[in-house]
Formats: sequence, C-alpha cells, structure tokens
Amino acid sequence: MEIEDVPSKANDKPLTVNVLISDRSYFDLFPCTFKDGNADLIERDMAAFVSEDFARQAFGNDDVVGKAMVVGEQNYTIAGVVSNFCNSLLPKVDVVVNERQSDLLSIYKKLSFVFCGIP
Repeated sequence: MEIEDVPSKANDKPLTVNVLISDRSYFDLFPCTFKDGNADLIERDMAAFVSEDFARQAFGNDDVVGKAMVVGEQNYTIAGVVSNFCNSLLPKVDVVVNERQSDLLSIYKKLSFVFCGIP
C-alpha cells in the first residue's frame, strides 16, 4: 500500500514523502536496481529503503545507509538505496518500509492507498 504526502524528516530537513508499506515480496514482484543494500534488509527492525532521488534531496552526496530518518511519527534506519524504485507500474515512491513494523496505516487513515498485489 502507498500513502502519499507523509510528513517526514531526514538530515534535520522536513520533507514530504510518498511511502510504500510492503515486505520483501515487493522486491520480488518489482525487481529494482540496488545502489546500496539488498532486498533482505527490509526485514530488519525499523529498516527503510529510499530512492536515489530522495537520498540526494535529503542528504546530498553523503552515504545514507545507516542514517536515521523519521517517517510520519516513526524512526527508521536507512538500510538501502534503490535506483528510484520501479515507478513504471506504481505511483512515485520515495521510501519503502516494512508492513509489520509500521504504524503508518493507523496514523494516516484518510489518505489514498494503492494496492500492489501483495497478499
């Protein structure tokens, strides 16, 4: 599921991001090019993957893996960078977080969702 326009913070910068709440199967269904990390890292506690564009916008040219960010009201650690996700079938995604570790659905009840065939 995707939640659009979620208030976030990275590198002490307030940002608005489009968040995909998923699990490892997203990366099986939509193969992506990893700049840093791999799909298995999404299973780590409070891990987030960010798009290359988001990483550049929030952190410039710094290495972002291991850095903290806030999505909604939750703290995450960036576990990997993806070459701008697979936006050909889905709306623009900036951040992917694990569905089992996210309270975003309960916090942002009235936002629009996109289902991407994940059971």
